[in-house]
Amino acid sequence: MGSSKYLHDIQDIVIKFAKVISQVLHVDVEIVDDGLMRIAGTGIFAKRVNHQAPGQIYREVLNGGIHRIIQFPREDPYCLGCNAKETCLETMEISTPIRYHDKNIGVIGLICTTLEQKDHINANLASHVAFLAQIADLISAKVTEHLSMEETTQNLAMLSRILDDVENGVIVISKENRIEFVNRKAMVKLRAGESVLGETLQLSSVSPEDDQNREFRLELHGRQYMVAGKLMEFNETYRSYDRILIFRTMKDIKRNAYRITQQSRLITKENLVGHSRAMQDIRDTIEKVAPTFSTVFIRGESGTGKELIARAIHAESDRKAEPFIGINCAAIPDTLLESELFGYVKGAFSGASGSGRIGKFELANKGTLFLDEIGDMPLYLQSKVLRILQERAFSRIGANDLIDLDIRVIAATNRNIEDMIIKNQFRRDLFYRINVIPINVPPLRERTDDIALLFEMLLAKYNEALGKSVTHVDSDVLPALLAYAWPGNVRELENVVQYLIALADSSNTIHRYMLPEAMLHLGGEAEGDAPQKGEPIQTLSELEHRYIEKVVARYGTTTEGKKKAAKALGIGIATLYRKLGVIYQNEN
Repeated sequence: MGSSKYLHDIQDIVIKFAKVISQVLHVDVEIVDDGLMRIAGTGIFAKRVNHQAPGQIYREVLNGGIHRIIQFPREDPYCLGCNAKETCLETMEISTPIRYHDKNIGVIGLICTTLEQKDHINANLASHVAFLAQIADLISAKVTEHLSMEETTQNLAMLSRILDDVENGVIVISKENRIEFVNRKAMVKLRAGESVLGETLQLSSVSPEDDQNREFRLELHGRQYMVAGKLMEFNETYRSYDRILIFRTMKDIKRNAYRITQQSRLITKENLVGHSRAMQDIRDTIEKVAPTFSTVFIRGESGTGKELIARAIHAESDRKAEPFIGINCAAIPDTLLESELFGYVKGAFSGASGSGRIGKFELANKGTLFLDEIGDMPLYLQSKVLRILQERAFSRIGANDLIDLDIRVIAATNRNIEDMIIKNQFRRDLFYRINVIPINVPPLRERTDDIALLFEMLLAKYNEALGKSVTHVDSDVLPALLAYAWPGNVRELENVVQYLIALADSSNTIHRYMLPEAMLHLGGEAEGDAPQKGEPIQTLSELEHRYIEKVVARYGTTTEGKKKAAKALGIGIATLYRKLGVIYQNEN
């Protein structure tokens, strides 16, 4: 099929669009016309402009007129007939049609080549898809307006501002103070839909005009909002619009500040929740081994908190001011894992970034490298990692120069490494190299005396995160939690807490019937023991104390009786005495 001239006639503008999108979203972008001729490209596509592009998916988009999202390139049915499938390095692709007068004249391709890029795009997938559609509409508008160069340049400047602040709210205002454009973020922040277009917006500044980020008071539909951001004016060329406001609500600013401070806060051993003997032993071990340079091997089922322990070791060490770099060996395809670990130089292999790439080993230099799920690392990479641990030096893929390493390695797995060694699935010498200081993390079912404390902590955490106040728990909920086996461990408990908070009604109470089906028939008291209407709701601590008293009453208050009660509760006798002491102290 021959190419139309729609996009070719404004190629310089289309190339600018592609570059701006790529710079803001940090992915490669290519734009092709209806003949699959590449009109614009960034990154690995930059040198292939004015050449034919592989057309399997783009043909589908041109024929169907709807966007396509390829989450698993090489496996997707649309990739089966592609000639470049075997050498494809893509991890994700979004293709959006460009329409002009009901005709599909081209495709925007957003290409991810790393898992980090894929995670970034998927984190706000709906907004990015809508954003590409908006860009496609703007390119279509350029086709219509390309003879008016000044207006096209002004429109591109407007798009650049929107792209630069894609995570912020954007409102374009006319001279009559009417809303001419509002992006999706602004709709969410102002609790409005597209119906606000054409509505009058009252805007007043409450801070000095020379402030880079000014505070404004917005009034729309009788509601007032305090926001902070930038207000810019359009020049005379674009007469339809007067000003553009790019903003965040004050609530967003406070929330982001909180998130940043929390993310920057180191995870220490004190953040490991639990007063069981096992958790106390783990905290003691962390305190002893953190100051050393020895390799640590953390073993435990999925969801037990192995990464938290690794971060705590890093935070307690003299490397805490240096990077903590983690990589999940099970989450990255074997073909990409080597370059993720070691990095590569320019031209190391087909499709490699023109500027090369730094690997995780190099990023972690002077700090800590956490090799999570090391049991899933392929054998050929195990030998390379072993050599690096022995020689404390490595080379990027395609390079000859050695890079000296000063790192602490912490590895983790949920697999039976000894069994894998017997089956020749894991190198024995690598096991001995990483298993210098072993830490075994018990599953949650083996430390049930931590469940109540974890439940209380997670309840507070997700009440704050979800903006709720679910503080009351029926008396028969905790026994059901204690009786459950928790195959997903703390991660499963965390999910259950989120689920329960989401289900809670206006009484802000968690009832036993709200528990997942698997827990409803385990432990707990009869439903008749649930609080009746008007009866005071007990706190989680009170429920735990009440349950302990009932178990002690069943077995007796003698020393032997208390030993049996502790065994029935799944806690140590010292823990039982400590809890009883708290109960007696509260009663007195």
